[in-house]
Amino acid sequence: MNRATPCRGAVRALALALLGAGMWTLSPASTWALELPPPLTDEELRLVLPTGGMSLDDFKRGLEQAAPGSVATPAPPLPKVPVPGPAPGASPGAGSSPPGGSDVPGGASSSPGEKPPAVADQGKGQGNGAGGGQPPQAGAGGANGLPPGGADPKPPAAAGGDAGPKPPEGDGGDEGPQRPQGGGEQGGGEQDAPEVPPVAPAPPADNGVYEPGTHTLSAPASAAVSLASSSHGVWQAEMNALSKRMGELRLTPVAGGVWGRAFGRRQDVDNRVAREFRQTISGFELGADTALPVADGRWHVGAVAGYTNGRIKFDRGGTGDDDSVHVGAYATYIEDGGFYMDGIVRVSRIRHAFKVDDAKGRRVRGQYRGNGVGASLELGKRFTWPGAWYVEPQLEVAAFRAQGADYTASNGLRIKDDGTNSMLGRLGLHVGRQFDLGDGRVVQPYMKLSWVQEFDGKGTVRTNGVRHKNRLDGGRAELDLGVAAQLGKHGSLYGSYEYAKGSRQTMPWTFHIGYRYAW
Repeated sequence: MNRATPCRGAVRALALALLGAGMWTLSPASTWALELPPPLTDEELRLVLPTGGMSLDDFKRGLEQAAPGSVATPAPPLPKVPVPGPAPGASPGAGSSPPGGSDVPGGASSSPGEKPPAVADQGKGQGNGAGGGQPPQAGAGGANGLPPGGADPKPPAAAGGDAGPKPPEGDGGDEGPQRPQGGGEQGGGEQDAPEVPPVAPAPPADNGVYEPGTHTLSAPASAAVSLASSSHGVWQAEMNALSKRMGELRLTPVAGGVWGRAFGRRQDVDNRVAREFRQTISGFELGADTALPVADGRWHVGAVAGYTNGRIKFDRGGTGDDDSVHVGAYATYIEDGGFYMDGIVRVSRIRHAFKVDDAKGRRVRGQYRGNGVGASLELGKRFTWPGAWYVEPQLEVAAFRAQGADYTASNGLRIKDDGTNSMLGRLGLHVGRQFDLGDGRVVQPYMKLSWVQEFDGKGTVRTNGVRHKNRLDGGRAELDLGVAAQLGKHGSLYGSYEYAKGSRQTMPWTFHIGYRYAW
């Protein structure tokens, strides 16, 4: 058939598609513009039924009055054949009609092996794009111009003038309508699922313990953990060797006396769980004792009290404070043959506090108070050499326990400090020389090398139930340079500088200066 000749089936297909999409409303007078071949069945009439509430019976009566014989006598309805559902994985609407006919939305149905007239007419002009009478392939369009799968009809992309309706968008003209993308030979294959980009896991919620999206302790949690280990440094600054506490008793007369000393230390601490921090410690002590002469030497028995402050600077911001008030008792034995023994016991009351900014810039504060108790025992033996030189091996053992507490920071962070333990051992070699200046004045410079080993140094802190383990165990080397001077019959002065380097703690400087007055 020539393409210029109007094709009744193509015109009707276009009109039905426009009607189904709601783009055209028919009236009985304009029904014949479709040039539909009478008589029309109920199924075909339902496809062109005008919108606006007109019933099928009224529409049929109007057509019969306008053109007698245009409405067919209704035939008994054919039994409906159930339509199987799509195969698993198949795209809805992409399959062909089941054998033996199908229910078509809008009322059109076909019986096995037979097409209704409307379907036969529609096939004209759809195959090969030239009206060759080929039926449409499965998957390319349902009966009566409806899309496959029984979906509501959609309008074609554009109309093609006299050549009839254009095939769906992307069609190749004479080759007829294309199958849906992803379909098999009959248009019923599986369609490729769209690629879904991977979704990154959501960062962990900020529970106050870790910074959002990281495994790094938040500033408040880190400060709470470090604060618990700061008492370790305070106690070590207070608990020092005999020479740093009372000077050189061998230079003084066998008498009781009073004494005082000031001390300071800076240490950089890495407890392997929280952020590193720097602690600057300063304090003073006052003591008094009485001398008890014995057959082969003397005892000094006394009491001590003092105050220590530790100022903390946390890595990446924030500060903390330790305030310790302590009292203690000591006993020192000095043998005439060079042996000595010194023991001291201290109890402390320590206030800990921190203030840091959290990840949102809000100031967070926390503080608590706890008790501490510690003891130290030091032994040594002095060997003199010609020329007033001497060497003195030393051994010291010290233990400390700092009490923890349960408290809540200002941002609601719950903190449980289980306390800190320490067990120190020190092995040292003290070397010096005496210079006698006459009139009871003696100057004794010295150098001391020591190895200090922390056998414990551990503590547990929980923040919002998350457990953290402080670890300050390990060793360090110490170099101590000092001088002791007897200024006359009653007074003596002493001081020292110390440097220490270790795996957990580095002490760039430590100083002591003291004065003793004997009765």
